[in-house]
Amino acid sequence: MQVNGADQGKETVDIRGGNREHKILLEGDELSPDNFRLLVAGQVGPYSGTRHKHNFDQIRLCLSGMMNYGPDRWIKPGELAYFPEGTRYGPDISDVDYHSMVIQFGGASGQGFLSSNQVTAGMEAMKQFGSSVIVWDFHARKPLQVLSVPGAPLELRWALLPNHPYAFTSTALTGQLVLIHQQADGKWATKNIAEIGANIPVDISIAPDDSKIYVNSYGDGTLRVYDVTNPFEGKLIHQVKLGDQANMVSTSWDGQRVYATTSLLSQWDKPGDQWLKAFTWEDGKLVPKFTTDFNGVGRAHIMNFGSKSR
Repeated sequence: MQVNGADQGKETVDIRGGNREHKILLEGDELSPDNFRLLVAGQVGPYSGTRHKHNFDQIRLCLSGMMNYGPDRWIKPGELAYFPEGTRYGPDISDVDYHSMVIQFGGASGQGFLSSNQVTAGMEAMKQFGSSVIVWDFHARKPLQVLSVPGAPLELRWALLPNHPYAFTSTALTGQLVLIHQQADGKWATKNIAEIGANIPVDISIAPDDSKIYVNSYGDGTLRVYDVTNPFEGKLIHQVKLGDQANMVSTSWDGQRVYATTSLLSQWDKPGDQWLKAFTWEDGKLVPKFTTDFNGVGRAHIMNFGSKSR
């Protein structure tokens, strides 16, 4: 166990919606499954955080001011609140200064608790993993060009219409919508065309007329729709809150219907939140049509349309 002195363990942390001050008092052994962290946390000034969850347990004791953890949800001085691993809370929006005592430790999953150094090292390592897109000559089976796309690009969708030599991808760690386009000299280049946000965008789908990109974000369970009529500029035109999490998204061949599923990874999925949801475009908005419950059946993931699906 490490005990920090008066001038040790101080840090200002940029967490989701603003800065918070941390003073770490006690730390466990980061190589131990029983690792923990005891700290005093403070907020000074406005803060606006998204709804989220953690992969560890934490207990918070409010010392002064009031701590917000959701709409009309406050922890007052002297009150103690327990947030189990995997329990979502927020959005926490407040301009009330506070100080609290917080202890964080491993939860029921047995995954333990990662130290700040371990989290930072992991994020840096992840930035190095998955930072490129490779353009291939499919007929010759050889790579033509390696493009730098930092932030772990996941899914890539090509434009479907003739004479549209471009594609789109999203980056899971940096939250960017990225255009990959062919230049006049035949070489390929990339351009960030929209800021999706730090919400883990995991899947994208392109409209059959190449006019829209649909982006599902796992972190906040939101489907975002971008107008890419001009592929060099993505404009957010619509968004739908699907649930606590979301994964795959698919557009019907006629562009009138959109389907979404929930499962990403078994170790990340929230128990009891497995579904397929369908929407149709009506008066410029996506209107829900039905939800199929997959709880007790399996984890809903990929979707495929037949060639005659409309």
